[in-house]
Amino acid sequence: MRKAHPYLVYDELDFDVPYGEMGDCYDRYLVRMEEMRQSVRLLDQCLAKLPDGPVNVDEARLFCRTNRRYYPAWRS
Repeated sequence: MRKAHPYLVYDELDFDVPYGEMGDCYDRYLVRMEEMRQSVRLLDQCLAKLPDGPVNVDEARLFCRTNRRYYPAWRS
């Protein structure tokens, strides 16, 4: 989906879509491993595109934990 109909920055990134040929458990395992490799590849490309300089965060507390659920800080 991200390759055929890209959204956000996916059209600016280079990645392969892993697929299997046998469909057995081992094949699904190999596909999942390649998906993880491609995820790291995407992250590396995104990090390379970030501009240099300091990162300032006005509100460091993004989430608070309540009753085993996570809520954005604006809901607390």
